[in-house]
Amino acid sequence: MKKKIISVILAVCVFMLSAVVSFAESAPTIKIGSSVDAEKKSVKITVTLENAANFNNGDFELTYDSSVISHEAKVTVNPDEITLDNMNMVQNFTDGKVDISVMYSQFSSDSSIVILDEEFPLTAAALQNQVDSTDVKVVSSKAVVNETDVNVAEADYSVGLHTNNEWKATKAPTCTEPGLETSVCAVCGKTETR
Repeated sequence: MKKKIISVILAVCVFMLSAVVSFAESAPTIKIGSSVDAEKKSVKITVTLENAANFNNGDFELTYDSSVISHEAKVTVNPDEITLDNMNMVQNFTDGKVDISVMYSQFSSDSSIVILDEEFPLTAAALQNQVDSTDVKVVSSKAVVNETDVNVAEADYSVGLHTNNEWKATKAPTCTEPGLETSVCAVCGKTETR
């Protein structure tokens, strides 16, 4: 009798553990990417919600250092470049932060959802001080998958602000001294040597 009870308890534990593991695998994750546009002197920041199948809705907040990158205050409803079928999105840009709300009228069938794809101009101070990078952070205050609240881990990302041109030899190496190469940033004109 004891063996049957122990077997039943173990079977229930294994079932619950597999449900927890499968649920944990279904929680969305945040991925942040960026690219520098030397001509516009700006950084394009893209935030994607990965593993987003069956996503219902969520609220996200991106924070950034407004002394390095900037954005005019505005509210965007269903931005053309990223709106998907059955989805409503509101992006509220304020100084140093973007609040993003995403809601599907049906479950998302997409495995990844772009929730931000925006140009952030570099500030004059960033260009003059030749800042190498700035950090952005995305946190979620609410996310719902399959009508169940889930935790989405926050994401930190370091945005590189320079686009260096090719390295050019400025001093040839000798038998006693190494050579020297330089490269100039296409965004701010900062010169690097190696």
